[in-house]
Amino acid sequence: MLRQASRLLLPRGALCQALSSQQQLLQHATHPWEQQQTRSKSDAPNVPSVPAADTTSFVHDPLDGYGSAAEVISQADVLVSASEAASDAVVLAAQAASWPGTRAFIDVLMMTHESMGLPWFEAIALSNLVIKLALMPLTVITQKEAPKMAAMRAEAEGLQKINLQMSQAKSAGEYEKLYHEYTEKMAEFKRRNKGGMVKSLLIPAMGIAQAALFISQFSAVQMLAKDKLPAMTHEGALWFTDLTMPDPFYGLPIICSIATLAMVRSGSFSDAMGQMPGGNAGMMKKMMTGVAFIMIPAGGYASSAVALLWASNALISAGQNMLLAHPGVRRLLGLPIKGVVQQPKSAEEGGSWIEQLGPQLENLNPFAQKKARRPAAAAGAALPPPPGTRVAVNYLPHKPRRKGKSS
Repeated sequence: MLRQASRLLLPRGALCQALSSQQQLLQHATHPWEQQQTRSKSDAPNVPSVPAADTTSFVHDPLDGYGSAAEVISQADVLVSASEAASDAVVLAAQAASWPGTRAFIDVLMMTHESMGLPWFEAIALSNLVIKLALMPLTVITQKEAPKMAAMRAEAEGLQKINLQMSQAKSAGEYEKLYHEYTEKMAEFKRRNKGGMVKSLLIPAMGIAQAALFISQFSAVQMLAKDKLPAMTHEGALWFTDLTMPDPFYGLPIICSIATLAMVRSGSFSDAMGQMPGGNAGMMKKMMTGVAFIMIPAGGYASSAVALLWASNALISAGQNMLLAHPGVRRLLGLPIKGVVQQPKSAEEGGSWIEQLGPQLENLNPFAQKKARRPAAAAGAALPPPPGTRVAVNYLPHKPRRKGKSS
């Protein structure tokens, strides 16, 4: 509209001159804040530029005063070699002062620590777990044979009871009757349990082997901690970083006590687990319960490495017992589903093993048996003695010399 109006009012030459002057004004026009910035720059004084400071002179060299990097590396190698030599000396001294079982477990610990690169607290727990897993087949076999051994023990105690009645027989007829009953039951017992006599030694042998193994583990860890193995002083965990010193917060002794109670409650010392024969399981449970409570005050004298060994051993045993007590696992391994083995009647009636020991020792006494058989001998019965008893040789009385004829 403006252009049309300008064309009508202005001539052509004047119109072109006005448009060109308008474009020049638009090119040189700027925003007000740009104009102010330009004005401030022009009004600023001319300040000479300052060169940047050299900051490299203020950086501290960590190797300053220690020589070159090669010298520092060589000194570190010397320290590492000295530490390894000290560790080797401690291990050799511990092995020299121990028996073969302890030496073998020290080798197992060192192999676990060095070959796998584990810290000492993990090496102790892992080696304990590996040994428990290696003994797992023997534990399963022992539990399979536990019911058979309990039945054999009940029959053997029944035969022993008959033998005791034979020694106390008051007449020849009673003695003969008991003698025939004893021989028949003994023959049946031997026929039925032909290979069970050797297997009956499996349960006590397993208990002795486990005790010897734990003593070896305990001695090995105690010797290394007592001799201050360098790596053990800083390769602990959590609050017990120094395995050579007792736990200052009594955390490990409390864990040992709880783990021992869990092991007892899980059935470690029971006939079902095949660990304790006869009526000794209850006595062993009471003893281990007392040991669990004694561990808390005694933990202030044992090193953290020993406490860690005991706690890991008890926890692994409790977990193993809980696993073997599961019905599905017992069915898979061919173990009896009922995890309870019936106690023999004689053991239940006789009370504890100390009360049962008196009649057994009296039965083994040949003088008491001879005194008990006097009524049967007085009745004129010429019967064989009870099997397994000593036979006293009766010599004829010395005849007095006849006086010679006097000359």
